[in-house]
This record gives sequence, structure tokens and C-alpha cells, in this order.
Amino acid sequence: MTLQTDRGVKPPPEKPEAEASLLGAMLMDGALYNEVARGRLVPADLSREQHRIVLGAIARVAERSEQVGFANVQSDLVAHDELDAIGGAQFLVGLMQNVPTVAHASSYAAIVERTGLLRRLIGVANEIARLALTRDDSTAAVADAQELLFAVSESTLHRDIVPLDVALRRYAEQIDARGDLRV
Repeated sequence: MTLQTDRGVKPPPEKPEAEASLLGAMLMDGALYNEVARGRLVPADLSREQHRIVLGAIARVAERSEQVGFANVQSDLVAHDELDAIGGAQFLVGLMQNVPTVAHASSYAAIVERTGLLRRLIGVANEIARLALTRDDSTAAVADAQELLFAVSESTLHRDIVPLDVALRRYAEQIDARGDLRV
């Protein structure tokens, strides 16, 4: 998926450093997944296959209500026969070693979300161009193009809406993480 520009072919937007920093931060501090990524990011938002696999494992661990961390994520990758696909446990260690700071995990997530959205938009734009070039019925082409664009905008809208049970579970997890119920 590339764009033709006046200066040649421009690659799709990606920020692998932000992806790696986000994943490493989540491996170091398991609570970060619920705070910055759950319901906001999906593996397809990441540009690197290794990163998509790791995020998928993190999400599965969290969905089982297990602590997100190196050991549980590594075990999940082994169980799904994906550890070798990412380069082994050393890849996970490298993600954790190269995190500038976990304090900026929310910023990393925003960057990953933005570049993922832009790549989806580029994909839709390419599909719309294909429709325009191959369809004889312009009305049908416009309707299909609108549907494709709506799907992108709807996916971003639904990421902001969180079911009540998920919101309550996150709140309870935050209270448990603090270990303090004082008001």
C-alpha cells in the first residue's frame, strides 16, 4: 500500500519505535494495557507483524484476567505457537530494554492509534480509486465509497465507547492496583 507523490512513492505512515515502546511498557507494567490500549488498539493498528503478534498475546492474557507481563505473555505465545514467529523470548526482552520511559505509554498509544488509522484510510482511499476506475455505475461507486469511509469513521467512534461492565472492571482493577480504598 503506497502513495504516488511528486517525489516518488511514499511509504504508508508507521512508527515502529512507538509501537515497540508501547509494547515494552505494557510488558513492564501490566496495568498499562487496561489504561492505554484495551478498547483503543487492535493488532491491525501496528505496522510490524511481530508487534501485532505481541499485542494479540497481551490482549489474550488480559482477557483471561491474568496479569500482563513477560512470563504470561511468553506463555501465551508458546501456547499459540507464535514465540518463534516473533524471534523468541529475546524479542520480548528487547522490547522491555528499549523503552525510554513507561510514563509516556499513553503518548505511544496515541501515535500507534493515529498511524494505524492513517494506514486504514490509505487502504480505503486505494479501494475507492479502484472502484472509480472499474465501475461503470458511478452512483453505485459513490455509495460503495461512502460505505468504506463510514466503516473507517465508525471504527474510531466505537473505540471510544466502552461497555459499562468493562468500565466497571477497569475501575475495580485500578482500585485494586492502588490497594487503598480510602475516600
